Amino acid sequence: MLFKYAVDSVSYALTISDFDINQVRFINGATHIELTYGVLDFDFNSLDYELQLATPLFLDQDYVDTVVRLAPDTLPGGIGTKLCVLGVRFYQEVDGELYLLNAKDGVGLMVL
Repeated sequence: MLFKYAVDSVSYALTISDFDINQVRFINGATHIELTYGVLDFDFNSLDYELQLATPLFLDQDYVDTVVRLAPDTLPGGIGTKLCVLGVRFYQEVDGELYLLNAKDGVGLMVL
């Protein structure tokens, strides 16, 4: 990952610090990125799981804040191992609407 990040052990909030939108490699035609963060609570024995998601965050190329914070709307229930995941997708804005770009390298996923 390009940026420093930390996950709070109680709230499972993800904080990305020293964030600089200029270091994000936007794919051709993209005007925005979407960050989707979640905590997958997975029991490897029973294969039961729950996914707790944060509200997705859309950032344009002019984003200026240096800290990004995402927290799941509800906490994991405690059925197994917690896996924090961050997804990235690219969008293009056309006439005020965002359209998902289905291009090579247009989607990314990272287990934190």
